[in-house]
Formats: sequence, C-alpha cells, structure tokens
Amino acid sequence: SWMLAEQVRPEDTQYIIFTSGTTSLPKAVQLSSYSTLRDVDAVNEYLKDDWQKNCCVALPLFHSFGLVCVLLSMCNGSHTHLIRDIKPNLIRDTIVENGIELLATVGAGYSGLTMLPDFESKLAGRLKLCVVGGGFTTPTEMMRLENMLGGGKMLIGYGQTECSPVISVNLPADPLERRAISVGRILHD
Repeated sequence: SWMLAEQVRPEDTQYIIFTSGTTSLPKAVQLSSYSTLRDVDAVNEYLKDDWQKNCCVALPLFHSFGLVCVLLSMCNGSHTHLIRDIKPNLIRDTIVENGIELLATVGAGYSGLTMLPDFESKLAGRLKLCVVGGGFTTPTEMMRLENMLGGGKMLIGYGQTECSPVISVNLPADPLERRAISVGRILHD
C-alpha cells in the first residue's frame, strides 16, 4: 500500500459529483483533493472563530456543499450530526437532543423549522450559526428567519460544484442588512 500512496497526487480526482449546474444538463464534475481541501481551508479562514463545536449537517452528502460542511466540521474538531432525511421535525429533534449550535441546511429547511408548532419553545435562541445553501427567495425572508431564530446568524454563500464548491461567503460580523442582500466576500487564495 505504500507504493499506492506514492502514486497519488493532490491534483488527482478525489471524487466525482453529478450536477446540472447552471446549464441544466447533467454533467460529471471531477474534483481533486487539492481543490476541495483548499476550498475548505479558505472558508475556514473566514469562519473558524465562529464555527461551533456541536453542529448538524442537514444536507445531502452527494452534493459538494454537504461534503464541504462535513470537512469544515472535521477541521474544527466539531461533533457532527448528520440527518438522513431532511425533514423539519428530524432536524428539530437532533438540535434539541444534541445541543446543536450550528446548522447547515437549505433555506427551505430553516423555513420549515419556523413553521413547526413548537419552534418558539424548543428552537428559538438555540442556534448560534446557520449556514445556508441554495439561497433564499428574498432578503426579507432571510431577515424574518434570523429574527425568529433569536440570535443565530444566518450565513449565505455562493458556490458551484465545479469550483469545489464555495466561491464566496458572508461573515457573521457583517450586519444583517448586508448579509440579506449579498452572497458575501469572495474567498481569497
């Protein structure tokens, strides 16, 4: 096996993810170890002081954003809880039972949480950081959700699978009004 390790190079394909991307035509995207880990490192530079030690990734792991969130958690020594079915009641139960302070899911996941009848009593004020993939329909919706969360900062970024995937991300210190209308700052290399 030591000979195999000598044959692996950082630019070799680490995994292949199928995406429709911006063209709506399915394609296989080859991502290297170097590009993926470099992307995780760049995001971590922005978020390492705010990344929580107990997080939940409610994203599919066949998607590049889900993989990056898991790698970010590993880099920060976090306990990472994965959700098999991305349903509001399962996410709520995981948050409550495990003391989750960071949640990574899609905008519809956050909206679904706020529609649960026990949202106010069980979830408001628990989350400190809310990482969003897939975006929101309006800045007003993002501001509404952050206000309902009672202290949790919502962070939206922008990415493309072909870019391993994160291109830009908001910072927790940015004012809500800015985070609601922006996909953040471009990651530096």
